[in-house]
Amino acid sequence: MSQQTTPTLPRELSAELLSETFLLAMMNENLNQARHAENERMMFVTLFAALVGGMLAVASEVGNDFFSTIIILLLFVLNTVCSCLTRRWNSVFKTHWSLARRIGCYLADRDQGLPDDQNAPAFSMYEGETFWKNYGPRINRFFCFDNHAIHPEQKHYIHTAGLFSLFNGCVYILLGLSLIYVHWDWITHLI
Repeated sequence: MSQQTTPTLPRELSAELLSETFLLAMMNENLNQARHAENERMMFVTLFAALVGGMLAVASEVGNDFFSTIIILLLFVLNTVCSCLTRRWNSVFKTHWSLARRIGCYLADRDQGLPDDQNAPAFSMYEGETFWKNYGPRINRFFCFDNHAIHPEQKHYIHTAGLFSLFNGCVYILLGLSLIYVHWDWITHLI
């Protein structure tokens, strides 16, 4: 797996930009964008599943091995595109989600009596590994960021990116088996 990078903000954010209203609006916008990326992914995979089912039905009814093979190979290519889009959407989702978490942690620290807007530390102190080591456990207590903190039975919850990757793997297996089925006579003739 690739290492996730933490989104950065301009280091020269002024106290006006760090007002609670602005930060709450920014957090809300990042959560909305994360939800939008997730909805795009779900809609695309739903349409792709219908396409795969329909095209495999057509391939089984064509009666011509050449056209069936072309259809299945086209689905292999489309499944590769779907896999790439799943990775891209997961990266976009994680970036928005991570930034919303960082903003939430910053606001939580301010609510606990840390310096006010006039003396607020630069937002850059909330970047990188030290941020997650020092502040990660605190922000993870929020229900919306860590569901298994409230529901321990969901500790081994599989995230949607993992489910979509599993779906893509199953489609690859299904397409491979379909190719074997279409060319079974040819395969048995070789053996």
